[in-house]
Amino acid sequence: MNNLTDVIEGIEKFAYEVMIWVLLIPKTLVQIIVNPSWIPEYITRELDDKTDDRFDSYISPIILILACTLVPIAFVFSAPFPGAAISGPVEAHVRTPMRFVVDVAFIEKTKTYHYVWTADEQDMQEFDHDQLADYVIFKWETPGTKNIQAKVDNGQGESYTKDFKVEIFAENEPLTVHIEDDFYITERSTGQEFLTSLQEPTGILTTFLVLSIPMCFALALNAFRGLPFSRRSFMRSFYIQCYYFSPIILAAWSLLLGAGYFMNPNTEYWLILLPFATILILAFWLFINETKLVMRERKTNLVFGLLFVSVSYALVFALGYIYIKFADNPESFRISLWIFYGIAVLGLSAFGALRLFTNVIRKLF
Repeated sequence: MNNLTDVIEGIEKFAYEVMIWVLLIPKTLVQIIVNPSWIPEYITRELDDKTDDRFDSYISPIILILACTLVPIAFVFSAPFPGAAISGPVEAHVRTPMRFVVDVAFIEKTKTYHYVWTADEQDMQEFDHDQLADYVIFKWETPGTKNIQAKVDNGQGESYTKDFKVEIFAENEPLTVHIEDDFYITERSTGQEFLTSLQEPTGILTTFLVLSIPMCFALALNAFRGLPFSRRSFMRSFYIQCYYFSPIILAAWSLLLGAGYFMNPNTEYWLILLPFATILILAFWLFINETKLVMRERKTNLVFGLLFVSVSYALVFALGYIYIKFADNPESFRISLWIFYGIAVLGLSAFGALRLFTNVIRKLF
């Protein structure tokens, strides 16, 4: 009975906390955008507060930036991405009937879908119905690599095309793959549970990459302030940057999710201008307030503040470009790691040797 009571109380506390977050997140975002100069003083005051009601009036910076990052990531993994996917065997013998299935996810569901199947050495087949999946059966009389294409549209200008290849062998030729491995390829995505998607390696990596942006700004600001690295000094700078970056991160995810899941690319492409303009405005807003922060924290002039923030922006864009390139070519990432560690080992060895040589010279002279 006590265990059941504890579970109920835990659910009650969790539900209440989530509702508080729902109310505090928009309140905090509005306060950040309207009054950004409030952030450093508020962070300092809350970190000095030794009671349990720290960040009681506004949402915590860590919770805010995680909410702006994790919720969109979970949505990406949980919701099927609009497009078409074909499933079917990759190998078969001549004159063997094979079933191929296409699954499609539309941004705009109309209940009137048109399917067109074409394949090498096959007659075109067309179907109209209200289902988001269709199938066709093909068989070939000659061996070779055959291409299959399915084109699906919803009658409102939204269409997707998908290709699929199958290898056809003569009757006396053995197949090169087995049923238990790659004989049948399925590209159908059923999505994942919301909480499960947060634990995926891709989701975790994306979260750390997003958090690394305010972290780099916080480290650079601490370094230019001349402060030694410590838990408290870094926490203050990092919390400030989390507040600064949360609105633009949320706007960037809104642009990506809106363009990918909610905007018809053929008829509603102009709608992308609104989130794109929002990102540009917030980027300019962030640039101005980062410059003011550097000038206040460093007690320096406008030129140094502009230079510092400009270099930081350039480094962020460079790191983003490098990440995209490495994501497209994992082999180059592996090679670059070897080069990086090789240079690091040589650099540390050279530094140690130079320091040892300097100490010896000092003792001799």
